[in-house]
Amino acid sequence: MGEPIGEIKTGFKILQYLGVARDLWEQIKSAPHQIADLKTRVAELESRLQRCPGEGCPSCGALAFRIQATTRPRSPYAHLGALEYHWLCGECDFKEVKTHYPPNMPKK
Repeated sequence: MGEPIGEIKTGFKILQYLGVARDLWEQIKSAPHQIADLKTRVAELESRLQRCPGEGCPSCGALAFRIQATTRPRSPYAHLGALEYHWLCGECDFKEVKTHYPPNMPKK
């Protein structure tokens, strides 16, 4: 027969392994539900992105921030190809003008 302390340690290790196995089994059992939830979320996100949504609005966060017009800025850079993009949010009517400078052009 082995030492009582050694047998207790062995029994404790077995109980630890059983506890880990039980936790893993619980995770495996819940996986189909988690996968179904993730599939639902992905399908919802894909349906929202089907029609080329706009950018995220800085004001409300909706994916409805789109360019409404493009103009030349009233600045010395206009003749060098700078453009102003007039953005409008379709949800909250937030407006913003962003200037785009061509590469290698000095910025104001």
